[in-house]
Amino acid sequence: MVPVPDFQTTLTKFKSMNRILVVLPANLGDVIMATPVLEGIRNARSDAFVAFLVEDGFEGGVVGNPHCNEIISFPRKAIRDTIRKEGKEGLESLRGMVEAIRHCGFDVVINLSQHSYLSHIMPLFGANTILGQRFLREGNHAVNDPWSRYLYAIPFSRRCNR
Repeated sequence: MVPVPDFQTTLTKFKSMNRILVVLPANLGDVIMATPVLEGIRNARSDAFVAFLVEDGFEGGVVGNPHCNEIISFPRKAIRDTIRKEGKEGLESLRGMVEAIRHCGFDVVINLSQHSYLSHIMPLFGANTILGQRFLREGNHAVNDPWSRYLYAIPFSRRCNR
């Protein structure tokens, strides 16, 4: 059995982080189940600016959450459809969204999503620290922090209902 890491300890390692982006553009249930992470961040870093990146249509899961300073809507389906139809224009819209997030100057990005397409985008946000899955220049996915390793280990250590 994998030991449960201390999330508070993980966050307090990054004393200088003032701007934190939590990424989970998935379905509404996942977004709602991620709200305790926002509370944990706020308890560990009451002075931090915390934003939540969520797929458009699922913002309702974090609207009014006192632990979230900003909700960033990710138009995944619109970008995907534009890429499929227009190619270059769709990539330009994705680049524009990534640049806007990069311009926000997040110190830490916490990727709670297990979708591999997002791991390709995480390094482009320009944060000094990325927790959760990200794509490395060497061409593979990495999960380096202990908390994320724990979360990724749970479904793979199950004997039933993977």
